Amino acid sequence: MSPNHCVEVASFKLKSGVSDEQLLALESRIRQGAIVQQVGFISRELCKDQATDTWLMIMRFDTRSHMDAWLAHL
Repeated sequence: MSPNHCVEVASFKLKSGVSDEQLLALESRIRQGAIVQQVGFISRELCKDQATDTWLMIMRFDTRSHMDAWLAHL
């Protein structure tokens, strides 16, 4: 992996009524869907701090322009 790749880090809590299982099902669909075809995609990680119920998403692309293209796709 190039040391110059682009990383986006987001922390969030789920809205009331949304379960961890729902989030993980959506994440699975994302990872098996369009993101793997996105030019420059390197990786996407999702983890949860059980103590605070805060989720952390880390996404990596080879360049900022490729990441911006993905984010514009959303």
